[in-house]
Amino acid sequence: MRKNKNHSESSFSDGGRARRGALAKLTLLTGISAVSIPSVWKHPVVDSVLLPAHAAASVCPPLAFISPTATPGSGLTCPIAFEIVSSSAEIPVNILSITATPLGPNDGVTYNPESFPATATSESGVQVNWDGEAVQPIFSCTEPLVDTQFVVIYNCEVNDTEVSQTIALSAVVAAAPAVP
Repeated sequence: MRKNKNHSESSFSDGGRARRGALAKLTLLTGISAVSIPSVWKHPVVDSVLLPAHAAASVCPPLAFISPTATPGSGLTCPIAFEIVSSSAEIPVNILSITATPLGPNDGVTYNPESFPATATSESGVQVNWDGEAVQPIFSCTEPLVDTQFVVIYNCEVNDTEVSQTIALSAVVAAAPAVP
C-alpha cells in the first residue's frame, strides 16, 4: 500500500494539529476570531438539554387507575376491580397489552375489553378484574398475598413510541375503600 504524499503520518498521530492550523487560517480569512478555536480538543460538557415546546408536549402521559373496588370474597379469595386510564384529559392512550406478574396459584385476571389495543381516556379505560389470594380470611381485601405487578404497554397519538408502566396491585388496594 502506497502512502499519500499529501498526508503524513504525523498529521494523524499528532492529534489533528495540522487540521486545527488549517481551521485557524480559514477563520482568519473569514473574519472569525481564532481565539474561539482551542489548541487542544476537549469533549463538550452538556449540563442540561431543553426541548422545544412541541417536543416537550409530544410525550405520552403516564397511566392512572380509577374506581378501585374491593369486594368481599369467599375463603381466601379477594376480588378487586379497577380501570387503567390516561392521566391526561387531553391525550388518550392506546393500551397495547397488559401482563400481570407474579400471579399466585389461585389468582385470576380478566380484562374488559378482552382484546387489545384498547383506547383509554381520563374517564374510562380497560377494566381489570383480579381474583386472588388474600392474607386474611373472608372479607379481607386489604392485604393481597402476592403483590401482583401489572405491566402495561401503551402509546398515544402524539408519540407512536411504545411506553411501559407498572401498576402495583398494592397501590390499587391502598386506594380502594375499606371492605367491612
